[in-house]
Amino acid sequence: MGRLSWFLMLAVAVCLVSGQASALITKGPDIISAPAYALDDFPGATNFDQQGFNEAQGVLLTAPLLVDGGMIAANTLVDSHMIFLNTPVGAGGALDFRIWTFDGPILGVMSDVMGFLEVASSDILGAPGTVYPSAPFALRGMEDYDSYVTIGDTIIVTMGVAEPGDWIRVVTAPVIPAPGAVLLGGLGVGIVGWLRRRRAL
Repeated sequence: MGRLSWFLMLAVAVCLVSGQASALITKGPDIISAPAYALDDFPGATNFDQQGFNEAQGVLLTAPLLVDGGMIAANTLVDSHMIFLNTPVGAGGALDFRIWTFDGPILGVMSDVMGFLEVASSDILGAPGTVYPSAPFALRGMEDYDSYVTIGDTIIVTMGVAEPGDWIRVVTAPVIPAPGAVLLGGLGVGIVGWLRRRRAL
């Protein structure tokens, strides 16, 4: 493999690294791909311990977004994620305590007991291809002994499920590439261009 090929591969790798701009779940007990159904019981996704998945990423809000206790302003770029504990029909779950970390700061959480906030935002924040509830229903969100605490890019979630399951949406800010990574990506592209011109001479 020639020098040009090696430099080209290096430049592509650097550009891919510098172009990462989504605040994904980076650390948690069980990170899964977005399920086909984010519904309670069949055909929804069921589990016995909390699981989380990434939803829409890099969404520019065209209107203020309501979250627990406030709102995220319009024209904010956001990423969305869901954490849930949803046992199968008739199966109760023990109190489940988990720590989830994202690669961007948490801007807000939607956990209201009926799931109004979540249902209202699924069209813009839901994972592509995943079916969500079309209307709120009792106890979809957090209630009674359920709780969460956010600290920067981390959320500590306690869920205890009888029926139905608990589903919460976590909204984060996208990661902005570090200036050094952008410069390095530009340098890689520049080197490739220089080598091509030199080779053409």
